[in-house]
Amino acid sequence: DLLKAIGLTDYEVKVYKALLKLGKGTKTPIVREAKILSSKVYEVLDKLIAKGFVSSYIENKVTQYVPVHPDNIKSIFDDKITAFSPLISKQ
Repeated sequence: DLLKAIGLTDYEVKVYKALLKLGKGTKTPIVREAKILSSKVYEVLDKLIAKGFVSSYIENKVTQYVPVHPDNIKSIFDDKITAFSPLISKQ
């Protein structure tokens, strides 16, 4: 799976794919769709947010999670490669 190849864990892949299918969601629908333990979902979502795959916002006092569109994932890695370019060229 490509998502694992770029560094996501099994749980992160399940949650990201669930969010892509849902479009957006709160904890409960994400847990149901991803088929993961509810105790793990916030930890996984936080990691996906830190990696740039998910964003969140508050709607009616409830946190909604939204997947970053797959097309935008490429730009995340392009930015990381650009940041490393000076290090590579010095060698």
